[in-house]
Amino acid sequence: MIHIALRIQHFLTLLAQTTVSCIRIIFLSKYPIRIPLLKTTTNCIVLGNGPSLNKAIQEYGNYIKQHDSIAVNMFANTEYFEQIRPRFYVVLAPELWQEDAPPHMKQEQDTLFRNIAKAQWDLYIFAPTFAQKTLFWKHYFANNHHIQIVWFNATPIEGFEFFVHYTYTKLWGMPRPHNILTPALMMAIHQKYENIYILGADHSWLSELYVAETNDVYLTQKHFYDEQTAQAKHMYTVQYEKRKLHEILHKFMCAFASYFVIKTYAEKQNVHIWNATQGSFIDAFDRYKL
Repeated sequence: MIHIALRIQHFLTLLAQTTVSCIRIIFLSKYPIRIPLLKTTTNCIVLGNGPSLNKAIQEYGNYIKQHDSIAVNMFANTEYFEQIRPRFYVVLAPELWQEDAPPHMKQEQDTLFRNIAKAQWDLYIFAPTFAQKTLFWKHYFANNHHIQIVWFNATPIEGFEFFVHYTYTKLWGMPRPHNILTPALMMAIHQKYENIYILGADHSWLSELYVAETNDVYLTQKHFYDEQTAQAKHMYTVQYEKRKLHEILHKFMCAFASYFVIKTYAEKQNVHIWNATQGSFIDAFDRYKL
């Protein structure tokens, strides 16, 4: 009886998720969306922003340059941007596309988009469709014929496997994009690479998380470009409210869970994802050493 009850509960959970996802698609997704095949190699390397990326580029820099690569978030603010010359770039964080962002985010927007605009090679920026609502960022790329924008729906979709896989192929959405690695991997899958290798995806946040005596939650998010200088900070919502511990842990849980969904979907698309990040906390993908 308990087994039957659990099966019924699981079915109802998937049914509810599917129903909610349908509503999200109707109100949040834009369609039709088309992502053209732009790959130039059979394999792709996704460059996360974790601390281990420094060592990875030093050891495998030449190998990375021989393949299409996908950079994310603040990668363009480093010297590696012009060294590696990634084929693709993914920027998802809503605050980077907000026209009414607070002053400190305005500065980050300006720095990032100015650096991306320096690209003197063909660069395709994967951008969420909600960025179409703002215009301020477009002037950065207006005079650079090397840069093209490719739109994608970042709508979170969950539910029955046959349903989510169908919606992914239709580009209506993706697994919950609580981490930039999710859209980066999905864009790589849509490019139909045979193998996708992940570098710089440490995801070792749990050891950097603590609660102060004020009950404020702090996280030291270390990246390859600030590993020695990163400081503990609050995590904020899109409305710039401090996140509580359970909200942060739920965000982490959704990120790690989404990778198992991505792995299954990739296998259905005949794409194999390898985690080549040494010491990574991600337990979904097969490990690989370049």
